[in-house]
Amino acid sequence: MSGEMQQNPDAVSEKPVPYFRLLDAIFLVIVVCVIVVVVQLGYTTYKEASQTEATKRNAEAIQKWLEETGQARAEGKPVAIEACAKAAGKTWAACLEALTAAGGPFADLKNVAEEDGLVFAKKCDREQLNTHGAILFEKGTPKIMDPSSYTFGGFEDGDSIEKDVQMKVLVCGRGFSVIKIAELKF
Repeated sequence: MSGEMQQNPDAVSEKPVPYFRLLDAIFLVIVVCVIVVVVQLGYTTYKEASQTEATKRNAEAIQKWLEETGQARAEGKPVAIEACAKAAGKTWAACLEALTAAGGPFADLKNVAEEDGLVFAKKCDREQLNTHGAILFEKGTPKIMDPSSYTFGGFEDGDSIEKDVQMKVLVCGRGFSVIKIAELKF
């Protein structure tokens, strides 16, 4: 046999491996897509959290006004909004309407989370999308067996405010979760 027919194991010729292959390009595309998705999720979460915080600040301003007015009502002093006075025939719906009417302390109040959402709602409802970002009020009713504690439920339009009312101020937050702001006496 001739020497040409035999192969030298040291003389194996290798093809040069390219520095950047198709798999590398696919990997980079996936990494870029993941980065874009993470940034988008972060921005969306930040925006929703900012909206929830703004709604909470609005609810805290209303809570402060209700506490101050409740104190004045308890002491028999006159209140700034006549519809919210402690007198016969006064209802929660009329008081709330007066608060947001032109010239009221919260006339410019808007739903921060949803442009066309409700400012106030009776409950935070997943099936009613315009309640996201709304401010909720619940009235307390003394329990029969323990009058020192209360059960809470939404206000009805005709609920009287001629006597002191134990109430909660809440916010319908992200994912339609209820966020408690305060419990007070009005």
